[in-house]
Amino acid sequence: MRKLKPFLLALAVLAYAPLGIAQDVAIPVGQQGTEYSNVERPKTGQSMDQVNARFGAPDQKLAAVGEPPISRWIYSQYTVYFESGQVIHSVLNNSH
Repeated sequence: MRKLKPFLLALAVLAYAPLGIAQDVAIPVGQQGTEYSNVERPKTGQSMDQVNARFGAPDQKLAAVGEPPISRWIYSQYTVYFESGQVIHSVLNNSH
Protein backbone atom coordinates (compact mmCIF):
# COMPACT_ATOMS: atom_id res chain seq x y z
CA MET A 1 0.00 0.00 0.00
CA ARG A 2 2.92 2.39 0.65
CA LYS A 3 4.07 2.17 -2.95
CA LEU A 4 0.54 2.62 -4.21
CA LYS A 5 -0.07 5.96 -2.41
CA PRO A 6 2.53 7.97 -4.39
CA PHE A 7 1.21 6.43 -7.57
CA LEU A 8 -2.39 7.37 -6.73
CA LEU A 9 -1.31 10.88 -5.74
CA ALA A 10 0.52 11.31 -9.04
CA LEU A 11 -2.49 9.99 -10.90
CA ALA A 12 -4.78 12.46 -9.11
CA VAL A 13 -2.45 15.37 -9.95
CA LEU A 14 -2.38 14.37 -13.61
CA ALA A 15 -6.17 14.10 -13.68
CA TYR A 16 -6.51 17.74 -12.57
CA ALA A 17 -3.49 19.12 -14.47
CA PRO A 18 -5.46 20.21 -17.57
CA LEU A 19 -7.50 22.56 -15.39
CA GLY A 20 -4.38 24.58 -14.56
CA ILE A 21 -2.98 24.87 -18.07
CA ALA A 22 -3.56 28.09 -20.00
CA GLN A 23 -4.94 27.86 -23.49
CA ASP A 24 -2.66 28.96 -26.32
CA VAL A 25 -4.08 31.41 -28.84
CA ALA A 26 -2.44 31.13 -32.23
CA ILE A 27 -2.67 33.97 -34.73
CA PRO A 28 -1.31 33.16 -38.18
CA VAL A 29 1.65 35.36 -39.12
CA GLY A 30 -0.21 36.69 -42.15
CA GLN A 31 -2.95 38.07 -39.90
CA GLN A 32 -0.77 39.65 -37.23
CA GLY A 33 -0.98 43.43 -37.17
CA THR A 34 -3.42 43.63 -40.06
CA GLU A 35 -5.37 46.46 -38.45
CA TYR A 36 -2.25 48.64 -38.73
CA SER A 37 -0.99 47.37 -42.07
CA ASN A 38 -2.37 50.48 -43.77
CA VAL A 39 0.11 52.74 -41.92
CA GLU A 40 2.25 54.41 -44.57
CA ARG A 41 5.95 53.79 -43.96
CA PRO A 42 9.19 54.55 -45.80
CA LYS A 43 10.05 52.15 -48.60
CA THR A 44 13.26 50.20 -49.12
CA GLY A 45 15.88 52.24 -50.98
CA GLN A 46 14.71 55.70 -49.92
CA SER A 47 17.41 58.02 -48.62
CA MET A 48 17.41 59.62 -45.19
CA ASP A 49 16.69 62.98 -46.86
CA GLN A 50 13.69 61.51 -48.69
CA VAL A 51 12.34 59.96 -45.48
CA ASN A 52 12.82 63.21 -43.58
CA ALA A 53 11.10 65.23 -46.34
CA ARG A 54 8.12 62.84 -46.62
CA PHE A 55 7.62 61.72 -43.01
CA GLY A 56 9.24 64.50 -40.99
CA ALA A 57 11.78 64.26 -38.22
CA PRO A 58 11.68 61.04 -36.17
CA ASP A 59 10.94 61.01 -32.46
CA GLN A 60 14.38 59.51 -31.89
CA LYS A 61 17.50 58.87 -33.97
CA LEU A 62 19.77 56.02 -32.89
CA ALA A 63 23.39 56.02 -34.04
CA ALA A 64 24.69 53.37 -36.39
CA VAL A 65 26.01 50.15 -34.85
CA GLY A 66 27.56 46.96 -36.18
CA GLU A 67 29.16 46.07 -39.48
CA PRO A 68 27.73 47.11 -41.83
CA PRO A 69 26.58 50.06 -39.73
CA ILE A 70 22.80 50.03 -39.21
CA SER A 71 21.06 53.11 -37.82
CA ARG A 72 17.45 53.48 -36.70
CA TRP A 73 14.92 56.27 -36.76
CA ILE A 74 12.02 55.72 -34.40
CA TYR A 75 8.63 57.24 -35.19
CA SER A 76 5.49 56.86 -33.06
CA GLN A 77 4.04 54.00 -35.13
CA TYR A 78 7.08 52.45 -36.82
CA THR A 79 10.88 52.18 -36.84
CA VAL A 80 13.00 52.69 -39.95
CA TYR A 81 16.33 50.86 -40.40
CA PHE A 82 19.05 52.42 -42.57
CA GLU A 83 22.27 51.07 -44.01
CA SER A 84 24.63 53.60 -45.61
CA GLY A 85 21.88 56.24 -45.53
CA GLN A 86 19.32 54.07 -47.38
CA VAL A 87 16.18 52.43 -45.97
CA ILE A 88 16.61 48.67 -45.69
CA HIS A 89 13.40 47.99 -43.72
CA SER A 90 10.60 49.64 -41.76
CA VAL A 91 8.52 47.83 -39.16
CA LEU A 92 5.51 48.64 -37.03
CA ASN A 93 6.29 49.21 -33.35
CA ASN A 94 4.85 46.82 -30.77
CA SER A 95 2.67 49.48 -29.20
CA HIS A 96 0.43 49.38 -32.31
